[in-house]
Amino acid sequence: MKQKILPILILALATIAIFVYIFFPPPWGLKEIEGCMDPTSKNYIEEATIDDGSCIAVSKIPDDIIMKLDSLVDRDWDEKYYNRIENYIYLHYQSKGKSGSSEEDNAKHALDLRYIQTLNKAMEDLDNCLNNSSDLKDEVEDMLGKYPTESKEIKKANSWFITKSKIKGLPYKVKTLLSKRYDENSYNNLNNKIKRLKQSNHYNKMKRCPSLSKKINTASKELNKFEQIEVEYKYFESLDKEESFPNGFVPHDWKKIFKDYRWYQNEIEKVNQELKYKYNLIQTIESLKEEILSGQDDETLQAKEDELEKKLKELQELKKIE
Repeated sequence: MKQKILPILILALATIAIFVYIFFPPPWGLKEIEGCMDPTSKNYIEEATIDDGSCIAVSKIPDDIIMKLDSLVDRDWDEKYYNRIENYIYLHYQSKGKSGSSEEDNAKHALDLRYIQTLNKAMEDLDNCLNNSSDLKDEVEDMLGKYPTESKEIKKANSWFITKSKIKGLPYKVKTLLSKRYDENSYNNLNNKIKRLKQSNHYNKMKRCPSLSKKINTASKELNKFEQIEVEYKYFESLDKEESFPNGFVPHDWKKIFKDYRWYQNEIEKVNQELKYKYNLIQTIESLKEEILSGQDDETLQAKEDELEKKLKELQELKKIE
């Protein structure tokens, strides 16, 4: 009977132990917690965010360090103050013989998360159109490198620089597009990018900055003209060139329309050169005909007739190509 009861008791005790561990976990070691605690809480326990977005409690941070961290959040962005707290943390754990320990790493991690809050606040409060923000940009990029997936706030801070970079890159993108022939898909893609930038929350603040607002407005205007250029060119193509341009060249007014569009400018110049060549060829033919009819200088008459025949054939070939 005792042999039967013993396994049952062991199984029961094991079940109870598992139940207690799940619902009343021990205070040591790592434990997963729901979401992330308020980092300004007095009982704050540093959490390391894992890939699935949950947090893991790793160690209690001493109250004196918590006070330092809280003071950082209450201040404007100050890199020197951040460095002083970082040094304070280092000396604290060095005095306890815990330099390089996980506890020190956790405290520094908590410091970084507080610092990220001040960086994001600095971006939100920035009042200089990002013109003198190279140091701030370096700090944001440094923290983004440390916490590429963990902190949404550092992504928000960096998004200001991304928006600025997109706006500053617009003139080059527009210029590149305008150097080619109009393509509806490419035109719509860039046009939609400009519209999205104008509708972004960041641009609502940046649009008061002269250099940035000028770039995006100029890009938008230049792009809007591009669609009409293709319409103008198709009309130009439909013209009878010899009848429309009897003087043997494309007039300046036509060239002026396409002067800012390299592909179109090149095509217009091709037509211009062809007209000029044909016009000069016809002038040469007429001149040869007059010389032959005049009957002067009989010694060169045959050469002139041969030259005339050659030029007439060339003119005929040009008409076939057209």
